[in-house]
Amino acid sequence: MSRAGAGSRRVSRRLVASFDRATVLVVGDLMVDRYFAGRVRRISPEAPVPIVEVLEESLRCGGAANVARNIGGLGARVALCGVVGDDAEGVWLRGELARGGIDVAGVVVDPGRPTILKSRIVAHQQQVVRFDREKAGPHAAAVQRRLAEALAGAWPRADAVVISDYGKGVVGRPLMDRVRSFARRGRAVAVVVDPKSTQFELYR
Repeated sequence: MSRAGAGSRRVSRRLVASFDRATVLVVGDLMVDRYFAGRVRRISPEAPVPIVEVLEESLRCGGAANVARNIGGLGARVALCGVVGDDAEGVWLRGELARGGIDVAGVVVDPGRPTILKSRIVAHQQQVVRFDREKAGPHAAAVQRRLAEALAGAWPRADAVVISDYGKGVVGRPLMDRVRSFARRGRAVAVVVDPKSTQFELYR
């Protein structure tokens, strides 16, 4: 291993070791991942597609919610800002995150759109199909105001901020303008962007 590589690994170990003393704010698009796992024994007589006999169904945290869970798993205190719908998936997601020790006070409920739900059918360890329920695009002005208030409330406690942008509508110009405003004043806070979208001009 090169000296640079060894040095990078030492820095990484020190960072991970210090996670239990850090508070990380995660901001982004929240999702629920649903999995139907089963087996295929025959092809449908109605169309040339496999019939999956479902043996197991599970829900998991997705998108920025998964980022928050992973950071929490490393020992950090985590606060989360994002949006869910006024539906069963939104209730499940907030409850699951809270049970994992994540502060969900900054999660805003938007009755105007559903919680993003990605459902996958898996048979014999192979994904057969995925179907998504989502409504992407900028949130209503009232929801953006509540997000800004949640961000303002969580920011003073944060040692680092992760912007997890899946391009679904939470991370837009109003929110990023607020992030830049907070980052310019007060104590130093590391801001990291994890983009799945191509709106790179927002992160400047």
